[in-house]
Formats: sequence, structure tokens, C-alpha cells
Amino acid sequence: MDELLKLAEEGLLDVLLMDIMGFGFTGWRKLMPRLVELGVRASPHAWGNPLKTLYIAQLAAGTGNIPIVEGVPGRSDQADWSSYELADGRLILPSDPGFGVKLISPQAV
Repeated sequence: MDELLKLAEEGLLDVLLMDIMGFGFTGWRKLMPRLVELGVRASPHAWGNPLKTLYIAQLAAGTGNIPIVEGVPGRSDQADWSSYELADGRLILPSDPGFGVKLISPQAV
């Protein structure tokens, strides 16, 4: 991360993209103020699991500085995310507690 921040400080990065699961929510939350200070946007990577798209949407709502959420199509028999809606090209977040995803199966954890 230090090397990436050095590049950002030199004005050589526009957007930082690390996987939401690999870097984690805490990592992104801690990093976001520094990225804003440097004028670097974030676009956490979501490929490989449609639930990651929902996680990133929640992160974007909480931290800002995320201009686009990578949409991963798919479905799951282990989780119900029907409380999320697409309207006019935007993902509308639910008002349900937590991530707004209901776990159907223990394997969803």
C-alpha cells in the first residue's frame, strides 16, 4: 500500500482498485480519508461474487469517494438480497438492518 500511496502523492493514480474482501472494510474505511486528501477515487473490486457488489454499495454510501460500483450479475440460493432495487441505472440500498441481506443457508456466511 505504501508504494501505491507514493504514486498517488505524485499524481500518478486516479482510481485505486483493490478487492473488497482482500483489503476489507476496515482497510477501505481507514484509507478513504487519505485518498480524498490526495484526490484519488476508489472503486473496490467485486468480481467473483455478486454479494461483493452489495457490500461495496454499502461502503460507498458510508464513505463516499466511490464513483461507480462494479456490478457482478448472479444469484444465490444461500442469501436473499431482494430488498436491493435497480432504478434508472442506480442500485437503491435497503433500509433493513446490516447489509440488508437475509441469510437463507449457513453456507452463506
